[in-house]
Amino acid sequence: GLSYRDRLIVEYGFRYGKFPVLLATPTLAYGVDLPAHQVIIATPFVFDGIEGWRLLDISTIQQMMGRAGRPRYDKKGYVRILVPHRYLDELINNLAKPRDIKSRLGDVILESVNRLIFSKVARRKSEIMKWAYHTLLYAQNPNTLELVEKSIRWLIDNGFIVAEPLTRKVEKQDGKIFDGFKRYDIEQYDWEYECTRKGEICATWYIAAETVNLLYKTTHLIERPEDILALMTHSKELSSIVVRKNEEAFYLNHRLLVGRDELE
Repeated sequence: GLSYRDRLIVEYGFRYGKFPVLLATPTLAYGVDLPAHQVIIATPFVFDGIEGWRLLDISTIQQMMGRAGRPRYDKKGYVRILVPHRYLDELINNLAKPRDIKSRLGDVILESVNRLIFSKVARRKSEIMKWAYHTLLYAQNPNTLELVEKSIRWLIDNGFIVAEPLTRKVEKQDGKIFDGFKRYDIEQYDWEYECTRKGEICATWYIAAETVNLLYKTTHLIERPEDILALMTHSKELSSIVVRKNEEAFYLNHRLLVGRDELE
């Protein structure tokens, strides 16, 4: 791939008209704001190690199409997709079919809450709950606040964050005066959280919270380079790894180097 510097040069040149044409892989569809007057998708197929050649995900094709005719940059845009005729109906039907949008926040709720606290966007429990209330996940799942509550408890129990109670003085309800002074109670009204070093590592390096926890618990098991591989095969990031047939035995052998009891 291109170096970071070269990529910036290409993006700048295309965005400001220095390069009239840009050839790119489907990865350009995500994460980069590069409007175009015309998008040509040379092939709507992609090869993966499981299914072989297959149609690109419709969301990816739509992302690529969305580069054409951006409102701020163009009055209209054009998209051309080069596809074999036998796949034309399937592609048209998939593009026309309404798609359900489902929140994936629940898959990364631990990391999201931890990052909110680390970045100081929301450090109090009330602020975190307010954030959760305005997410798509909450609109789709009425148990979201309970899920966030459990996530906070998990982060505390596993040493990612520490909690400090926030208190205030409140006047006693009876309103009686004792020795010339009003009587007050101390009332807790919120919690404030702060990341530990463990939480900072998780947020800074974008590592799954379960993986950070795994590494903290099992670092003492590492004696050889192979042990690092064994530990990583248990990480959340590699839970859906695709292994070639000739690598499967090697993968399973190293995975078994770490006993399940030691990972609990």
